[in-house]
Amino acid sequence: MITGANGFIGSPLVKEIIKRGHSVCSAVRKNDAEDKATSQAENVEIGEIGPQTDWLNSLKSVEVIVHLAAVTHQKALSNDESLFKQVNIDGTKRLLEDAIRSGVKRFIFISSIKVYGEKRTQNGFLNRNAETPEILDEESKVGLGCDSYGLSKLIAENEIQKLCQQSSIEFVIIRPPLVYGPNVGANFKSLLALINTGIPLPFAGINNRRSMIAIDNIVDFICCCVIAKKAANQVYLISDDDDISLSRLISLSRRSMNIRARLFFTPISVLRVLFFVIGKNKEFDKLTTSFQISPNKARKQLGWRPIIRLEKAINQSVKGFLKNK
Repeated sequence: MITGANGFIGSPLVKEIIKRGHSVCSAVRKNDAEDKATSQAENVEIGEIGPQTDWLNSLKSVEVIVHLAAVTHQKALSNDESLFKQVNIDGTKRLLEDAIRSGVKRFIFISSIKVYGEKRTQNGFLNRNAETPEILDEESKVGLGCDSYGLSKLIAENEIQKLCQQSSIEFVIIRPPLVYGPNVGANFKSLLALINTGIPLPFAGINNRRSMIAIDNIVDFICCCVIAKKAANQVYLISDDDDISLSRLISLSRRSMNIRARLFFTPISVLRVLFFVIGKNKEFDKLTTSFQISPNKARKQLGWRPIIRLEKAINQSVKGFLKNK
């Protein structure tokens, strides 16, 4: 079973899981007859996810659950703690409880890098005695200044581990950074729209490093975790393993758009003031600071490698953006 099966990650995941020979039950809030992504799967309409959702009838014969469905910042449109609790915490707990009753063998939870806290995920996180940002891994401390979304994912992780330890079901927790691809939305889509204008941009001197993961890579990793015995009861950070700077991202994107890079240098101190004046402090931090994670555990334990290189994935994202804009 895949929850959130008609979402950005869910749709290509359903196709790939079926392609690899598995039978799939697609759990969606509302059935869409025109949704081609889930047409090859058995669709189950579950309505709203929460503590009262009854999953038992849908879980007959299900061996593995990939739980993607969640309330994100974009869906909530605010820091709505009650909605995050209802869906991300209580809804996840209810699904897992019903999975345990139904004899499901493995529960794969797509968490978020946000469990490490806002100072790390937005502004980078400096060690006190270091000049470069910390590279996060599975042993890094979580929960430092989490917003409501990040906290809901962290609490859900804790509930999952506790319930699984009390039963025979296995868990796998995946904490991805920003996921991008041909149908990407939110801030990445807005950035591509800015890049596509072709106007000169003052970011030639921004050589930060940020971890991301292409949709093809996260789908492949989830498929790996469906069958990998060594993934049982593990937490993983994954990325493209090719951290990118803002200036490189713009250059690669404009190359795919057949536009000259047109980047010029502006001191970062000047840029900070400009973004402050227009009220875009958070956006400035996301664009210009470094945020890196290590996928080494996935490499060593599972032998996993990204199946698509960053340059090709950026090109695919740009082509998808241009097609759908």
